[in-house]
Amino acid sequence: MSIKEVSWDEVKERVEKINPVFAEAMNATATHPSAKLYLARYHFGDLIVKNGITQIPINNQLIGLNHPDLPEPFKTELNYSQMCAGIFLNKTAEVFVDLETRVHPLHMFELGDVYGLWELMDPRESPYYQRMWNIAAGARSLFLVPKATDNTSHNRMQRLLNIDEGSQHNMFMQGLLFKSMMQSSRLQNDWNCEVLYLGRGWFESLPQNAWMQFHYTCLKQEWANSTHSRNRLTFEAIWQTLSQTQAETRLKPNVYVLESVKHLVNIAMGAFLGFRPLNAHLDEHIAPVSMIEKAYIEFYKLKHYIPTILAPTYLNRKSHNAVYYSFMIPTLLSLTHEHNFRNTLEDERNVKHLLERFQKRLESQTDTLHKFISNTEFQFFHYEADPLYQINATKTLPQFDPRFSDAPDKERSFCENGPFVRSCVMVKAKT
Repeated sequence: MSIKEVSWDEVKERVEKINPVFAEAMNATATHPSAKLYLARYHFGDLIVKNGITQIPINNQLIGLNHPDLPEPFKTELNYSQMCAGIFLNKTAEVFVDLETRVHPLHMFELGDVYGLWELMDPRESPYYQRMWNIAAGARSLFLVPKATDNTSHNRMQRLLNIDEGSQHNMFMQGLLFKSMMQSSRLQNDWNCEVLYLGRGWFESLPQNAWMQFHYTCLKQEWANSTHSRNRLTFEAIWQTLSQTQAETRLKPNVYVLESVKHLVNIAMGAFLGFRPLNAHLDEHIAPVSMIEKAYIEFYKLKHYIPTILAPTYLNRKSHNAVYYSFMIPTLLSLTHEHNFRNTLEDERNVKHLLERFQKRLESQTDTLHKFISNTEFQFFHYEADPLYQINATKTLPQFDPRFSDAPDKERSFCENGPFVRSCVMVKAKT
């Protein structure tokens, strides 16, 4: 972990490659002496933002912007907001809320995305609570498909990697376990997330004419990022249709079923995150996939199964790749502690029935939003297949999605009884 001042010439080509529009706006103002830039490097899983406050990596320690020991020039240059503005140069990052027993992923920042603008442009007296936000370098909500809770195997991996993290029984804590594993010298991991921070001058000292283009670009980006939030009233009208649909079915009023359907629709709209299998060769910008796989094969001694890792992602309708939601490891923010997960098959039946009725009802609508929902394919999977309700056996998942067959060696197979996939939904744009 480190941070240093850099010139625009040193990073210009990198920014142009991943965010040419923002690079053009920066280029018009970068020569001003007050427009300082700082390049920070974080290890996998490090909290770039903790409880709404940017953490600066100094001497292999993370120091909050509000900490009295934050040295100069960072105290002056970066403490203009609790979240100073930064551009992700080479890796993704996950925004999440820590709910103690589980983690709720809120957003994934991709390469070239700028964070901190929303908070910066809000009035300082804004009543909205921001201290709940956390941003991790790479994906925080990672799930291993095979069940890896054998104490003997886990203790061996802990001993060989010299790690203390032992939360293998709580799937929501696996991200912390993977972070701990990547700190081991036995894995020789060089994964790092680079963030280019913009100093105070970019927002407070620039000449007015230069500021206009830069400010306009910032506003335009945040306007695009706030599409779902700005259209909540539209969704509320749709939810009224959903509630009416539920009232007309044979289902008893069930808040969990209703909220689950809402969540799946939001995933289909690209507003909420689903999950997808990672590839060790293509997805290293999300997490050190190859090193995590190596740890479970060589140190945990995972037998027979492919060490598939799932990470949060938005549904991309152009690629036609599916994303998934798990009833066993739900990321439903409105989930209550009282919900019983003992009968996930019955939950799936009810959610599937209501969702199909809802889609059918929207087929007569002509606007784009309704077409998005009705033109989405939802396939339900459970380890106990239910042909009557057209709920597929989990073991057939690789037939629907070859990414679950991506194995480091031919002897390994898909783990159909893994916690995430035992009861899940595939969300995919219809072709």
